[in-house]
Amino acid sequence: MDLIGQISLFELELLGELGSHPSLRSLGRQKKLEPPHLSKILTRLEGKLQVNLLKRSPKGILLTPEGLRLVKIAREMVPLREALTERSLMEATVPHELITTGAARFVASHLVAPTLETLRLQNSGLRFRLLDMAPDEVEAAALKSACEVVVTIGEPSLTKAWEVTKVGNLSWGLYASRRHPLPTSVREKDVGAYPFLVPTYWKQDGFEKGEDGCPMGWQKRLSGDETSSVLTAVEVLRHSPDQLLFAPRVVVKGQLSTGDFKELKVVEWSRVDRPVYAAVKADLVSKSFQKRLLTGLAAQLM
Repeated sequence: MDLIGQISLFELELLGELGSHPSLRSLGRQKKLEPPHLSKILTRLEGKLQVNLLKRSPKGILLTPEGLRLVKIAREMVPLREALTERSLMEATVPHELITTGAARFVASHLVAPTLETLRLQNSGLRFRLLDMAPDEVEAAALKSACEVVVTIGEPSLTKAWEVTKVGNLSWGLYASRRHPLPTSVREKDVGAYPFLVPTYWKQDGFEKGEDGCPMGWQKRLSGDETSSVLTAVEVLRHSPDQLLFAPRVVVKGQLSTGDFKELKVVEWSRVDRPVYAAVKADLVSKSFQKRLLTGLAAQLM
């Protein structure tokens, strides 16, 4: 029988703290309860649990073997019960149809965000929560069930509960501000004379340089300013006369169309394309929604 499940969070907290006090008077002072009231609560608690939790003596209280076991269980259960209570309160204020999508920051802003109204066409009450994060955080968020949808660059490694589909390919290129001295057709040795904006992330152990997918490794390149978001890197590049950025074309297409940026074609480099995948929690997302999602994302890759 689920004995712990029968008691309230307050009773659970009281049970968990029972073994930390030499007397009921001490526990009552902490909980701001008069001894008769506390005694009545504990008697009711023993009735619910159908056990004697403690023995009273002139020297204080002594937990019974069964009391010791249940106090240990209660101490483990309190944080879980608090978390579930907080989650229930939060979900009570949120409409039922709220879909959380995890993606790298530029993917969320340039691929996912433009599809939202299309996804909402068949359900005007549908709402979205976009989690934009570092690329290597996306899979972790999915595996922790923080999302119903994730959109990734490269195929994610997820459990069988997820349905993973390739959407298409995203092209990468080398970009500079229009004031940069290099021409649009260059050789790799010329590119190596100028600093590249560096993707950098704060990890638990310190800063970590990310990979931008450039055919020219970091050992051959000069490092310039560092950012944790390619969207910020675009703004840095806009005002920088000599730095370079290797990035997805989708994040700079606006600057290319206005002439603020130029694309540099490096003679020795082949075209760089990377696959985009969408993964949905199959038991939480309908097939019709998944179909509209894939169509919407594919339209952004054209």
